[in-house]
This record gives sequence, C-alpha cells and structure tokens, in this order.
Amino acid sequence: MDDISLTASSKSFKKNIQILEREAGELIALGNKNYIEFDIIKTELIHFHISLKLNLPLTLPNRVVVQPKRLIK
Repeated sequence: MDDISLTASSKSFKKNIQILEREAGELIALGNKNYIEFDIIKTELIHFHISLKLNLPLTLPNRVVVQPKRLIK
C-alpha cells in the first residue's frame, strides 16, 4: 500500500516520535490482519522545527530505523 501519511504534533519531538511509532505499529498490525502489505523501504520522516540540532529517528515495528530528512518526496 502506498501514499499514507501520519502526522503528530505536540510540544515535544520525543512525544511525536512515540505517537508515530505507536500509530505505525497499529497500522502495520491492522494491515497484516487484513493481508495488506506496506512498502516500508519507502517510508520517510521529516520534522518541522526551527532547531537544526534535533535529529530524532523513527523506529518501525520491524526494527527499521527511519532517519529524518530535510526534504521528502
């Protein structure tokens, strides 16, 4: 399955990552239950923030780590 977007907004980037990891896990589990496969390799992450120092990755349920980018497709 392609073209799914998950968005999280809070005052904490760590909280956003926790939300995204939880929701991605639930989405993938639901997909597995319904025989839907996601192309995990195409997963991208972008943080919208002012600080250039923040670079928190996203870890998907299958332990794939998605590094944030400055620009995504």
